[in-house]
Amino acid sequence: MAGFFGGVGGGGPLAAMGGMGGLRLPQVFDEEYNSYSFVFQDKAHLEGSDKIFLPPSALDTLARLHIDYPMLFQITCRASGKRTHCGVLEFSAAEGSCYLPYWMMQNLLLEEGGFLQVGMDEGRGKGGREGGGMAR
Repeated sequence: MAGFFGGVGGGGPLAAMGGMGGLRLPQVFDEEYNSYSFVFQDKAHLEGSDKIFLPPSALDTLARLHIDYPMLFQITCRASGKRTHCGVLEFSAAEGSCYLPYWMMQNLLLEEGGFLQVGMDEGRGKGGREGGGMAR
């Protein structure tokens, strides 16, 4: 029975499905969200910040990645291609959405409800350089 579960001899029913039942764990954080200004969350007092809100599922994914702290994200407007960096203040946004300061949306040429790609800064997180720093 050697190799039945992907051991010596390879193959087996689980190997054909990509390992343990075909479950693929994320290796990097790279998600896309509909984005809205803090005004939509009744959080206008946060308009001067440089942080965003992400949904709770983002925290779940990040926790599995064993990322470095503080977390630094690169955010990119899909429509304009403009990007910047930010941190996260809370993981309380509605699933599929993120909230950010309006000034940040203006800099990205991002409209309310527009798609925003959020990913770990390339120089940070799992596999990132020692000491953080931005990869450019």
